Amino acid sequence: MLYLDTARLGQTSPSALETQVDFTRLTAEQPSSLYTDRFLAEGIEAAPNSWIERFPGLGRWRGIAELKKKVLAAADAPSGHEVAIASRSTLLMRTASWAMYRRCRNVLVTDLNWPAYQAEVADTAARTHQRYTVFSCRNELRRHQMSSERIVSEIAEHYKQHSCDGIFLPLVDNLGIKLPVKQIVAAISEIASPRFVLIDGAQALGHLPKIDVHDHCDIFIAGGHKWLRSGHPLGIAIYGRTRSRDYLSRCFNAADRANQIDDSLCRFVSALSEQSICNQYSETVNVSPLLSFRAALEDFPSASEVRHQHWRDQAVNQSRVRAVACRNGWTPQSGSKDFHSGILTIHPRKRPRERSRGDRLRRQLAEHAIAASCYGGGILRMSMPKLILEMEELQRIQFALDQCG
Repeated sequence: MLYLDTARLGQTSPSALETQVDFTRLTAEQPSSLYTDRFLAEGIEAAPNSWIERFPGLGRWRGIAELKKKVLAAADAPSGHEVAIASRSTLLMRTASWAMYRRCRNVLVTDLNWPAYQAEVADTAARTHQRYTVFSCRNELRRHQMSSERIVSEIAEHYKQHSCDGIFLPLVDNLGIKLPVKQIVAAISEIASPRFVLIDGAQALGHLPKIDVHDHCDIFIAGGHKWLRSGHPLGIAIYGRTRSRDYLSRCFNAADRANQIDDSLCRFVSALSEQSICNQYSETVNVSPLLSFRAALEDFPSASEVRHQHWRDQAVNQSRVRAVACRNGWTPQSGSKDFHSGILTIHPRKRPRERSRGDRLRRQLAEHAIAASCYGGGILRMSMPKLILEMEELQRIQFALDQCG
């Protein structure tokens, strides 16, 4: 199977798979072990020596504090920043929206935002009797009618005209458009520093070679299950900007007490961070996402030159697949190169009614051993591999697009 999909779950990394298997074996052979609490809190060093020999996949787990350090390193965030973890990123987004609207009256959003997150912002605005203003740019970007400089200036002007005081943007949207977020926030700050900046990094973490927005945003929301390939849904929120760190810590604590983050994994991680003992928890928690996430981070390159080489290889792959698509009756949707990422979205020039359903197109691709995201209207979204595609793989893509277009 040629995997070209990171829309929901990314392909599980080798280390994450080994850890999942060994943790399952542990729970089968030694359920409710007396060592489990210390192992989860402190890592493999707190477990019996026999565990390393019998369950080598667990050797990557070194406790929650070490996990958070690895998350910050993978996200290029300063070492002093905080990390909140939950089983679903939507729960963290809910608290982030609530925190944003405690400081803002009118938040600027774009039509590039993930619909579920956009709905969360809209719902919070309604509940707090505040507003949000939409800047629409997707169609113009698709028609190659915007440059990076133009979208920066127009968003800043829209922000000013509508008297906005906060902003919510995706670093990379779900269809692959990469926004110049750092430049946008800088341009807005020349008018008036926004009271709150919220960034969706779900399609950026593990994808972009460097994430350089942490000094410009208050919260960065992402997950470990897409490009980082942990194999389990898991959400993270990174924050630590001087002006908002203490405030956001109080917001996350208050949200936990008010059950706004109704998530056992989030409470579990918080208790481990405070070095509590697990017998205080009132419910059983699935800790597999934590262990597989830490293992997946082992497979993510720490060296900047390796990440940038992967990015260059993705660009080569996108160029080649784009050329193949155009020769076979498909049209790219990603606009100019200013906004390209490692995600290529295309649609057929002619969209016959019988092929408009995404599930039908997905099945057709699967017949050619290709996994990709498919949407209504024949829209096809492909995440480029980080290694150069072989000629046989390109030919398979070409044949599949010719048959499906």
